[in-house]
Amino acid sequence: MAKVFYLDPIEHLSGKIAKKHRTIYCHRNASGKNYTTAQGKRSTQAGADELEARNKFRICTAAARTRMEDSTVMAADQLAFRAQSKYSTMLGFLVARAYSKYDDSTHTVVWNS
Repeated sequence: MAKVFYLDPIEHLSGKIAKKHRTIYCHRNASGKNYTTAQGKRSTQAGADELEARNKFRICTAAARTRMEDSTVMAADQLAFRAQSKYSTMLGFLVARAYSKYDDSTHTVVWNS
């Protein structure tokens, strides 16, 4: 008798099905596993570390967007962006540079350092 292999009609599914649906269908590439999880509101307040990380992200993205609009440094930034291959967008590249130039004591991005 022949062996029967049942195949899923869809290889994997990720994301929400409907706007008001709370179940998210996910696929983890590393393990190849499919799973579901429920999306909802937090049951706990954000901790101090998480609030600090959110604030740092907000400051770095704002600094990167401001730098993208600055025509005096645009040419140098474009040359540096083209010379690398890690980041696919200019904004992602500048956000990463802003993270590296973030000053924890003043909570600002110092581009000249």
